[in-house]
Amino acid sequence: MFRIYRIATNKNRKPYKYKVSKKGLTLVELLMVVALISILVAVISSVFVAVSKSWNFEAVKAQVKQEAGWGIEKMDRELKELLLITTAEQNSIVFWPDVNENGIQDGDESITYSWAGTPGDNLIRSDGIITSVLSHDVQSFQLNYYDGNGNSLVFPVTPVNVRLITINLTTKKEDETITIRSNVRPRNL
Repeated sequence: MFRIYRIATNKNRKPYKYKVSKKGLTLVELLMVVALISILVAVISSVFVAVSKSWNFEAVKAQVKQEAGWGIEKMDRELKELLLITTAEQNSIVFWPDVNENGIQDGDESITYSWAGTPGDNLIRSDGIITSVLSHDVQSFQLNYYDGNGNSLVFPVTPVNVRLITINLTTKKEDETITIRSNVRPRNL
């Protein structure tokens, strides 16, 4: 808002001069400030949304990698200690590890890893007492078996011929798919 004051002058000059004094904002200035603040808020919120989406994507990716990695690591560790394989199939394996490290096949040491074969099902670990989920949302789980010369064994596999086991695990959550592969050479075979 402008206020105009009349200033008296002498007779040789123009009779009146006007001095403009600002003591507030005009409507145009107010609208410009509102527009600039709106643009600033829009830019900040779009950056926030982009960072939030990126954070969520990376969190899901990390979770999938961690879970699949943990599952493969557990399988790898237990398969290295096996004493005897009783069943060797493409989507499951039953074996006797030496859990208590006494070198003897005890009755309560049987472990089974199995996947039903349907994408989205869980990879299951069972030790005869406790059944637990080793990995969620499995898209594929495949076990390949090799003899001492590195030759692939054809299904049905004769368990006594197995010297190397290859584990292929693919999990998926939302749009993130992780595939992990591990080769396990059992120590006691």
